[in-house]
Amino acid sequence: TMMGAVGVVVAAMVVVGVAAEECGQCSGAKGCAGNVCMDDASLLVNSMNIGGYLIQNPNTKSGVNFRTDYPRRASEEYFDVYVGPISTRYGEVFWEGLPPAPLPADLIKRFDNKTMAITGYEMDQVIRTPGKPDKPVPINWAYNHHYVSWLKGKHASMVKLQGGGSDKIIGHPLDMNAVAIDDPNPDSVIPTSQFFSEGNGGESRKSYHGFPAGMAQLIDSPTDFVMTPMQIDTWNRNTSYGDPFVPGPESTASEAPMTGPDAIYSGHLECPCTDRVTKIIQNTFDTQTHSTCKTTVVTADECFGSVTQIGIAPTAVVKNATVNSSTLPSGCSAVVADDSTAVYFNTAVGSECGAAGGAATPLLGAASITGAISFELRLDPTLGPDGLATITIAGPATNWFGLGLGAQQMSDAPNAIIVAGNGTVWEQKLADQQAGEPLPMSLTIVSVNVSDGIRTVVVTRPFKGLTPKHYTFDPTNALVNFIGAIGRTPNFSYHQARGASSLNLKAVGAPTCICNTGVKGFITTDMNPAPQQFSKNCAPEPYGDLLAKKNPTCFIETYAGGLKCCKSGNILLDKDQNPWPENKLTYFIKFRFWFEEYTPAPAVGQQASHQNLLRFFHQTEQNAGEYDVVKAPAGTDETVYQITAHFQVRDGVSMCNPRTSPHCAGPSESGIMLVYSSCHCHAPSCISCELWNADTGKLLCRQEPVVGKSPAATASNPYDEKGYIAIPPCLYGPESEGLYPPIYLTYDTNLTSIKKNNNTYGHLGEMAMWQMRGYQAFE
Repeated sequence: TMMGAVGVVVAAMVVVGVAAEECGQCSGAKGCAGNVCMDDASLLVNSMNIGGYLIQNPNTKSGVNFRTDYPRRASEEYFDVYVGPISTRYGEVFWEGLPPAPLPADLIKRFDNKTMAITGYEMDQVIRTPGKPDKPVPINWAYNHHYVSWLKGKHASMVKLQGGGSDKIIGHPLDMNAVAIDDPNPDSVIPTSQFFSEGNGGESRKSYHGFPAGMAQLIDSPTDFVMTPMQIDTWNRNTSYGDPFVPGPESTASEAPMTGPDAIYSGHLECPCTDRVTKIIQNTFDTQTHSTCKTTVVTADECFGSVTQIGIAPTAVVKNATVNSSTLPSGCSAVVADDSTAVYFNTAVGSECGAAGGAATPLLGAASITGAISFELRLDPTLGPDGLATITIAGPATNWFGLGLGAQQMSDAPNAIIVAGNGTVWEQKLADQQAGEPLPMSLTIVSVNVSDGIRTVVVTRPFKGLTPKHYTFDPTNALVNFIGAIGRTPNFSYHQARGASSLNLKAVGAPTCICNTGVKGFITTDMNPAPQQFSKNCAPEPYGDLLAKKNPTCFIETYAGGLKCCKSGNILLDKDQNPWPENKLTYFIKFRFWFEEYTPAPAVGQQASHQNLLRFFHQTEQNAGEYDVVKAPAGTDETVYQITAHFQVRDGVSMCNPRTSPHCAGPSESGIMLVYSSCHCHAPSCISCELWNADTGKLLCRQEPVVGKSPAATASNPYDEKGYIAIPPCLYGPESEGLYPPIYLTYDTNLTSIKKNNNTYGHLGEMAMWQMRGYQAFE
């Protein structure tokens, strides 16, 4: 072993063999290790987590048993990585990034400018005592809700993600990612980092994370392991290691049973919103410059308080007045001049929004993204044959900055205006997590000025885009979405900060309606008093059915538990509960990575030693991130809660450069060969997950959990806690290894996901995410 960063130890070793004559306890097999028989006498079972692993779909017709014990081949080696320590009190959530763990120096040197093929991994949570073996922490003491983790190469950097990532990659919210910045080998096809989260959560210790021969997650020049776990302390301090689980004190918001044979798990692991949580619910408003509001503002106070949300500074308001007028729109409106605004609440049945008779009038608006850019827009339909847009953007004078029109994330591929650190202005068509391509210039530069370290650029262009790749302004749509970013350097490259916002347009000299667009919510707690915005994206049918079911997770008013109430540091107890405040549980997260040497293809048309497996991902909860398992009505015999989703393969794949990000699949071929598939499922209620090819009616994967049966974790049986689960994945590969062949799916293949939970009790914050691996292919 060798010491890395403070509190982090990493180890690497080459696996050794054992001869068949050394054991002799295995009938009909060539060799054994302990009490495990093997077909290959040269391989000693050296899996980190004892008890063996399962897969969901072995090819029983092949006559071969797929070997899940590590190592699978004499060429497989491993290294161990510890991150932590994590130290929590009872009921506490830990959900934040841990310090990076450097790999062993000799391993870094060995793979410098070379490729490592990660062929599998194992995960555990352990108490470490000098001179003693690691002691696994029972899952009913410290519940791993989920984890996200990376192996980072020397050409990759960890960057903060402001506002999360694409729906195709997030699920468990990411606040950082590994990306290639200033890559000296941009034409290489080998990734600079790899991401690991499949089969994560309470099921992770005994769920299999290995791949068939010749398939791996490839990484160039690996140097560090980085991890963000979400851990929940559920250990009743009145019990000791080896004792059966007994629930400790629970919040009144918990839906878990406290007594009887079903009281085998803690309600903490479902993140109930306790009385420490405060919900803040606010109305939201947008502007409208034609027709009438779908929903009008109904009170004067609400009207006069709405102006800041639509981009009007309170200091610009010269009048707030309640009127009864037929010449102003009903409800709330604002009349904007170039330097002042009057706001009216009209109790009469009034006119339509905008200028009388629908006459053309200029529109203007302004918005900004904190730490990035400011954006002003004026649309004047009276100028030029097609109207004239005047765009003013401002950012740092020394570094590049940019504005993407009509977008909320890079995967929307917007028309962007880029300003270099020297003041050069051009247009770009952005791509998903990539710079994209330059566009023909449609802008006329009016001015570029620098004052007090801020560069301000004013440009004009017609409403209609120069080409289909350019953005077209619609003066009847008063809401303009945009993204903005600033760079780390003067030259256009990876950004330092970025964000998304919206700009509300107002008519100049004519009444602009201020319309009620619903509510937005915020959640705050005593341990995290800063308000956290509540946002959900429960998709309508046919995509998903949470909205149709009125699942409580979709609405701030009915949200009762889950990720939003489980911010790091939160205590999942009521205010009057404070057991064992000083008795902390301290432990580490341990990963064992299995790897092989990678050999590039010797010539064009020949194969490399390993095929790189790309990640693709989709949620049965359709971007809601979680859902509630609603308790069955009393007296019913049917205690199954089912959710269903419909999507296409392309919905889970990001067609960006896999060299630059571990969430990218590369330039599109015709489809994906499915190799590994696993559905995320929480222990207390998991029944099954099914993934179907909706075009052919073929079942691609059905997963059922393996449920623990032992009353307590012990040294000889540490991973079988009663009621907790392992979820064997569906695995595809060579028949010679005992597998069914990989399944080819075109990008437009329609998929259906069905998730079933037991709802004898209600459950909060359940998940149903498909986390899959495969490789791009042509049919």
